[in-house]
Amino acid sequence: MATSAGTGKSWLLTKIIWRLQDMGRRVQVTAATGIAAIPLGGTTLHRFGGIGLGKLALQETWLQLVAKPAKVKVLRATQVLVVDEVSMTDGAYFSLLDAILRRARDEPDRPFGGLQQLIVCGDFFQLPPVDDGAAFAFETGAWAELFTDRRNVVVLNNQHRQTLATS
Repeated sequence: MATSAGTGKSWLLTKIIWRLQDMGRRVQVTAATGIAAIPLGGTTLHRFGGIGLGKLALQETWLQLVAKPAKVKVLRATQVLVVDEVSMTDGAYFSLLDAILRRARDEPDRPFGGLQQLIVCGDFFQLPPVDDGAAFAFETGAWAELFTDRRNVVVLNNQHRQTLATS
């Protein structure tokens, strides 16, 4: 979902999350930062993934993760992952999370380990990755593999936020 400010993204995401939960789906709600996660009642993508800042190589990251069986259990049980403000997630981290989910879910040939749904939302023109100079998530092979069909992309561009009238 691509958005512009004031288009109702948080409202829509909240409704989608509630509906998925009502359907019995195991939904993990995340965002690139804690501040972005709060309005949705979620957590950081880093906390969900259990891979810290993602600065280690894949094998080292995996070895640290398997030392946390409860975290691996969450990764395996998740059916729907929501990532808000994905524009702030750097490409290397996005790719590492993809690789970790493939391993944790024992689905090496399926993007993000074959999650039922991955809902990513953000405005790439508004908020760049937190790490200066980092690649955007959409510049990765993981992104290309996920979003091969433009019919799965929703663009919100109608402003709904009220503005104060000036006199």
